[in-house]
Order: sequence, then structure tokens, then C-alpha cells
Amino acid sequence: MKKYLKIIVLLTLSIFILISPTCTFASSVLESIDVNNLDLTGIEASKLSDVENKMEELTKATATSNIDAMLKIYEELSKIISNKELATFIDNNKSVLSNAGLSKNLLSTSSSLLKNFDTETILDIVRNDLDIESVIANSKEGLSSNDIVKKALKNTTTSEKIKIVFKLVFSNGYFRLLFALFIVLAIYSVIITSFIFKKAKKQPWATYIPIYRDIIHLKLCNFSPFVLILLFIPIVGWFALLAIGVVGKFELSKNFGHGFLFGLGLLFFPPFFRTYLAFSSDVFKKEE
Repeated sequence: MKKYLKIIVLLTLSIFILISPTCTFASSVLESIDVNNLDLTGIEASKLSDVENKMEELTKATATSNIDAMLKIYEELSKIISNKELATFIDNNKSVLSNAGLSKNLLSTSSSLLKNFDTETILDIVRNDLDIESVIANSKEGLSSNDIVKKALKNTTTSEKIKIVFKLVFSNGYFRLLFALFIVLAIYSVIITSFIFKKAKKQPWATYIPIYRDIIHLKLCNFSPFVLILLFIPIVGWFALLAIGVVGKFELSKNFGHGFLFGLGLLFFPPFFRTYLAFSSDVFKKEE
């Protein structure tokens, strides 16, 4: 059973890092690993028999020297073992794996990728965004790991790199949660602003129209709408608009009958303080 767990690790490392993803590489490292020293606590004991059965089934059906077959094996195994379990397994066996010839940087990077990115995204990138055949060819030529990575990056266009980065970022669970929270807060902010506009005797629907919404908001904060021209002045204009936005919080606070501290609240805790403005009995006092 431990034999199959070694194969899982090597396949994972080959797929994720794409360094020497060949059967020869895997075989040489497998021979160097002492199975009796492997720590299996990274994978639930109840899953080990399923892993063994699946590996026997897959190795009989496919040739692991083929990158597509390796990807298929990893894809099937991921249905049994989570990336987190694989990462824990690698972390627990770093010394054994490094003694077998795998660099500690390779192991750490693999573990980090497994912890942060889902299987579907990684497989999608490997299959659709990277030139696997080129990587394998470079590996067979005996290039070092660094040279393989540099060559792969050199042959990847900027748009492809951006595409890969976006896929990786959006596959991260924490980022997806933060992004969803950002969307919810953005929608909530638009709705709350419509109530603030209504209290200030402005058209509440204006908040749903870009630019026009900014013009109305600037007026409520005692600024001329013409300051939006600063948008077209790089760096200096943008910093000026940032400063206007900060001052605008205090002006809006004053126009609703509040002071400096409420302005700080609008600046640092806008969802809460803008909600208060929207539903409190405060009256907009600015004279047009």
C-alpha cells in the first residue's frame, strides 16, 4: 500500500511543478524511498484501501509514462484523497522525499499549491494553458529545474500568464470568499446610497447610473462635479480624487448634522455609518 502512496506523491509533484514528469524520473525516485520511513498520518486510514484499489485499477489500465495518463490518475485519486491530505502527507515526509532526491523547494512549493488551489483548476491549467510536450522534451534533454521553468515562462505570452494567474487566484477558497463578500458589500452600498440620495431629496435611482451617481454624491459633499476631470490626469489627479474622497466623508457628515467623529466612521466603517445615515431621522441640512 505504501508503494502506491509514493506514486501518488511523485505524480502530484510531477503534475504540479512539471519538473521531469517522466516515468524514468518517477522510477528512480521510487527506488530511493524507504517505504518503512513514510509517515501516513497525512491521509485518513479509512481511505488507504480505496487508494490501493484505485491505483491497481489505474496502473493496469494506463501507462504512467504518458502525461495524459498521469493527469487521469491524479484526477481519479483526487476523488478519494483531498489536496489538503496530500499536502500534509508531503509535509510529514519531506526529509524522506528530499533524501530520495527531491529538492526541499520543490516539496514546499508542491505542498503550498495543494493547500491553496483546487484540483480542477490545476488540471485545467496543465491541460490547456501550458506546453507540456515542451516541458517533457526539456526534461529529457537534461535541463535543470530552474532552466525548465525559465524556458516555460519565456515561451508563455503575457496574456497567457495573466490568464493562469487569474485561474489560480479565483480557485483559492479564501479569495472566492473575499470576492463574494466584496460583491455583496458593493451591492449593499449601492442600495444604501439610494436611500441617502432620497433623504437629500435627490433621485434615488441615480445611484444605479455610473458617473451620474458620482456627480450627485460630489454635490452632497460640497464639491463641484467638474473635479471628475481629475480622472484623466494620471497619478496626480488620482491622488487628488483620493484626497477629495476623504474630505467628502467629513463634509457629508457635517451636512447631515454630525461632527468629526462621525466623519471618521464614514471613512473607516462605511457600511455601518452609511446605513445609519440612510435609516436614521437625520435631516440633510445643506442649502442648495
